[in-house]
Amino acid sequence: LAVIERQLKPVLALGADAVSRMVLAYEPVWATGAGRSASPEQAQEVHGAIRAALRALGAGQVQVLYGGSVKAANAASLSAMTDID
Repeated sequence: LAVIERQLKPVLALGADAVSRMVLAYEPVWATGAGRSASPEQAQEVHGAIRAALRALGAGQVQVLYGGSVKAANAASLSAMTDID
């Protein structure tokens, strides 16, 4: 999660007004172009951390999407996670 926090830091530095107009997406680097997807639990862990940072900023309503090889076989289980929009 340290990498995610480091990547998110400059976005959060823009402030709640700017961030509240965004849609954020997360995809594990190891899934990019590989056709692999994080398990729903793995994706939820990262999305939960992103969502917590957004809430702390005052932008908890921002949509956080999962972008790693969503398919018919895994779409329902990923979207069932609390923090994945």
